[in-house]
Amino acid sequence: MNQQRTSVLFVDDEIQVLNALKRGLLDQDYACFFASSGKDAIKVLEKQKISVIVTDMRMPEMNGLQLLREVDLISPKTVKIVLTGYMQVNQILATVNSVHIFRFVTKPWDLQEELIGIIQQAIDYYLLEETNEQLTIDLEKKNEAYQRILATINNKVSSVNRYATIIGSLGHEMLAFANEYGQTKAPVHRFLLSIQTAIFDAVIKATSTDEDRVEMKVLVEEVLDKLKPVVNLKVIDANLPDVTMKANVELITAYFRVALLVLRDETKHASMLYQPEHTITQRIRITLKTPYTEMLGSEATRQRIQYINRVMGSSARAGGLNCVAEMNEKDLTITVLVPVEE
Repeated sequence: MNQQRTSVLFVDDEIQVLNALKRGLLDQDYACFFASSGKDAIKVLEKQKISVIVTDMRMPEMNGLQLLREVDLISPKTVKIVLTGYMQVNQILATVNSVHIFRFVTKPWDLQEELIGIIQQAIDYYLLEETNEQLTIDLEKKNEAYQRILATINNKVSSVNRYATIIGSLGHEMLAFANEYGQTKAPVHRFLLSIQTAIFDAVIKATSTDEDRVEMKVLVEEVLDKLKPVVNLKVIDANLPDVTMKANVELITAYFRVALLVLRDETKHASMLYQPEHTITQRIRITLKTPYTEMLGSEATRQRIQYINRVMGSSARAGGLNCVAEMNEKDLTITVLVPVEE
């Protein structure tokens, strides 16, 4: 194992012992630090990363047990070796119960034949624990990455399923409409049948774009920008909350554009109000509104509104939205309701 990142701290109040250790450890690969008291050892620990501490047990002011308790607080990963000449059983038990000791080495010890080998075992143990810790960290990071990937896949699958439901509902209602009015000669029905392919293609194209997280105000502005080329809009300012939500701007826009296509005769020369608002049921309502005229009271307009609510309404509901066209004695409105999914 690579020992360049390891260091050993030796603590003994006998200077001759420390000097003997300095001479005997000159050829070792690890960095050596020496302290003649517990207090000096703590100063070293506060400045250096220590892999192994080798300490005498009997020292004045701060004994080995007291020092090792401090080591546990300052550097809990440091491996502990105790040097001792004589210890009573109760001292050994007190030490073992207080701190984890890697090895006890009794005096007199032999540096070359005994202590260096024990220190090497302690270093190997330290490096193994450090490697295991890093592997655990790496594994946790990989697991987090895998969880993000899995969540993305699930979202993609969910989006695919949701959009498949939207398209399926749209296709079902279009086929039902074609079966009902395929043989009719009524101009309004022939017109609606003629644009069904364009409507289907518009929704298909919109569902090729995934939902994204977007601020409510940004969503309203993006829909507005996409509608400006197809209708003359007068914008009513809205006091919208600062909320980030999941939404497919392209799909929301598609429902408006399709409704305007169906009602093209009624809206092509009209100036429409663009009115967004945040409802108390946690939805955002975007409405296009134009004043009532005599033309809007025709049977053809009523049939077109009915088509929007039947075909586009069904498709929108399948995607958690709502697309509604309404007419009364005051105005014609096209509304898309979007749930605020934070």
